[in-house]
Amino acid sequence: MGFNFNINFRGVKDITNLTADTVGNVGNFFNLLLGQGLYPYEGPVSFTDPKGAEKPFAPHYNEHIRPLVGQYENRRIEALKEFRNLSRVCLPIGIMTSALSLYFIVAFDNVDVKKAAGAFGMIALFLIFYLCSRPVSKYKSDIKGDIFPKVFSFFGDYCYNKEGIPSVSIFKPSDIIPSYDNERTEDYIKGEYKGVTLEITEARLEVESRDSEGRRSTHNVFKGVLVLLSMHKSFKGKTIIKRDRGGMINWLTDKFNALEKVGLEDPVFEKKFEVYSDDQVEARYLLTTSFMERLLKLSELMQSNYIQASFYDNKLLMMMDSDKNRFETSSIYMPATFEEDIDTILAEMNEIFQIIDILKLDQNIGM
Repeated sequence: MGFNFNINFRGVKDITNLTADTVGNVGNFFNLLLGQGLYPYEGPVSFTDPKGAEKPFAPHYNEHIRPLVGQYENRRIEALKEFRNLSRVCLPIGIMTSALSLYFIVAFDNVDVKKAAGAFGMIALFLIFYLCSRPVSKYKSDIKGDIFPKVFSFFGDYCYNKEGIPSVSIFKPSDIIPSYDNERTEDYIKGEYKGVTLEITEARLEVESRDSEGRRSTHNVFKGVLVLLSMHKSFKGKTIIKRDRGGMINWLTDKFNALEKVGLEDPVFEKKFEVYSDDQVEARYLLTTSFMERLLKLSELMQSNYIQASFYDNKLLMMMDSDKNRFETSSIYMPATFEEDIDTILAEMNEIFQIIDILKLDQNIGM
């Protein structure tokens, strides 16, 4: 079961990343097959902007990261060589397997034969891509484990774990986590910004279903970012903000929700969200007009169509859906100077910091 679980989540992610990298660098891939691009980068290594000015991150880069560039550049070349050797073997096998599966699908009228041939072809291609992805994913995983913590230390006393939190179930008391059968988390970050403790992790939650013939399928009920922030506010109740899902579903939620619906004056906010609380007075204190405006602005900033929040146990948990896979490494074809990786992390953390700035959580009174 452990092997199947890894294939289902980590393996698919490895293959997806490698496929996207290869498709986006078709010329580099074919040059690689011909033995090109297998020499370490020996150009200048300096953390500067396009105009040549030193970036604010440069001193931290020069002290903590630049000494590792040569080591990781050699490891990148070794990973490319292994990827090339595997591709030279697996690519012809993949072509022959696909052609054979297609032949059986076209040449035979038997439905069972067609299904078996299609399944065989898909499984074979999956295993081939999975095998080829291993040296690349290992190299990228090592970067996330060794380099990323040094990047996050730029922000202060921050910890970074590429594996994510043990389980999303720890957020169940918030009452905004949907029911799910499978979960996958990664990229856990914890630190402080302006005195506010923040915890961030990416998560994918899935539910399983079976059709009339017993065939299993899964689909996402959530894929995005979970952000947990400490609160300088003192409150005892629970207030949750959920997206508006239409009249009938909202009515059913009202019927079976242990919390009471909170009527709000802001018509724009009312159209997008439904609010429930066990303390009407406290809910109105928390959800001021300015807070609601900031939450809508935050939804636009994160480009999220699905944003939910819960005030509970003196914490604020926010769920924001996103198709973007955050905190990832750059292309295997790029020199291991980590400049692109760092720029991405700085931009993504700036988005998170803006959450605190937008919601003004560093203030002791008012929202």
